[in-house]
Amino acid sequence: MPERNTKPARSLRTPGEREARKKETQARLIWFFICMLGAIIFSELLITSLISRLILPSLQEAFLPDGAWETSLTGTQLTILLGGLLLILILRGISRLFPFPVPPLQFLQDALNERINHVVPQLGQGPVIQALNARNGFFLVLIIFGLLLLELFPFILFGMLYIRFVIRQTEQVMQEDEAWYQELDRNRNLMLADIAHDIRNPMTTITGYAQALEEGMIRDPGKQQEYLAAIRRKSERVSSLIRILFEYSRLNSTGFSLNKRSLDLCELLRENTAELYTDAEEKGLEIITEIPDAPLSVSADPVQLSRAVSNLIGNAIRYNPAGTRILIALHTDKEGAGDTQIVIADTGESIPEDIAARIFEPFSRGDASRPTDGGSGLGLSITETIVRMHGWKLTLETSIPEYTKGFVIRIPW
Repeated sequence: MPERNTKPARSLRTPGEREARKKETQARLIWFFICMLGAIIFSELLITSLISRLILPSLQEAFLPDGAWETSLTGTQLTILLGGLLLILILRGISRLFPFPVPPLQFLQDALNERINHVVPQLGQGPVIQALNARNGFFLVLIIFGLLLLELFPFILFGMLYIRFVIRQTEQVMQEDEAWYQELDRNRNLMLADIAHDIRNPMTTITGYAQALEEGMIRDPGKQQEYLAAIRRKSERVSSLIRILFEYSRLNSTGFSLNKRSLDLCELLRENTAELYTDAEEKGLEIITEIPDAPLSVSADPVQLSRAVSNLIGNAIRYNPAGTRILIALHTDKEGAGDTQIVIADTGESIPEDIAARIFEPFSRGDASRPTDGGSGLGLSITETIVRMHGWKLTLETSIPEYTKGFVIRIPW
């Protein structure tokens, strides 16, 4: 039995990392199989040449002096010869246990002998087995059995090595999956506790304000309007949290699929930018757009892609101070990587490395990456999931000229 892998399983934080890891394991299994196959072929040729050129002539001289044959046999011929001779010798030994001829046993011996002479024509047309010395039959059985095992040894050895390798790789993947699910469950519990806390606070405010208004404790009309506005804001906050949690759960459910159709990517970017332009102006942010006038057609789910783009733009507006420049661009690299890039960058504060390394991790709240304004912590995870489901890639980059950081959606051609 192979040794169990006691090395701690590393945590695969995102579904994308898990998928890449499984593809890496598949490639490793394929490469190891090719190496094992090459080793089997080489070993088989070496053993076949050894048996055919050195051992068989000695056997022929000792046991079949009157039935000489050419010993240049292929691996398949040698295996059939040794296996067939071994079966014939075993059948002959069984037939000697009976005081009278047994036709089925004799029929099987003749059929095997004919098959051997057909596959290995170097033996000639005569029944080779009749030339075997009955007195040395037992020793010949042992010798042929040993040669047959030697001929099959590469298949047995490398087959066991490959099975051992597959088992170890499978155990490692299972351990990594188990670690991922444990961390996912831990973070999910943290996220649920956070959302429960975030929902409880506005609900407490809503209940208190509503009770005060109902009991007539607030008589000032201005104060009443202030309480009603607060109730509306808190209700919208609760609805937003519930909606985001629902969207994340729906995207990661097994029955969900994208509703793709051909759409103009440039127009979709302009529409999402226009919807959030007022929010940026109110906060004192400058939005710069670099979107081509010519349409660019892609196959995508318009609803989900709009949600992903608006999440990125909304984050840039929400988490940057006044005076920040936000770039919303669409670039087509025809000479470089050969892809289309949606870029949403800004000149705001940079993201710490420890947070940037797990920026797309689901359920990342409850740690240093948790927003301080009561955000759900699921927006970027939802965005990354939508982009990945389209077959695209979302990255956080810090090398965009004139900008501190930027999220880039890469769409391959």
